[in-house]
Amino acid sequence: MATHDAIGIGYGAPQPLGSPDSLSRALAEAIGAACAARGDNESNRAALLAECLQLDAAGQADMLEHFRAEAQRFGAGDRR
Repeated sequence: MATHDAIGIGYGAPQPLGSPDSLSRALAEAIGAACAARGDNESNRAALLAECLQLDAAGQADMLEHFRAEAQRFGAGDRR
């Protein structure tokens, strides 16, 4: 699985729960888990993340739950 740096999100200092950076980080992890479970490639992960990062915070939160559910549905388990 790719690191956050490989898909444009650096690790940096921990962010408060609910901050835009922590939401982006969680979304990247959920997309990575769902793509790994489905066998998708790195370019698909990056495209999904780029598209999701264009959404507002509420839309990103919805997509976070969607990708977490997809990861579980395809057998990756919960990687929160």
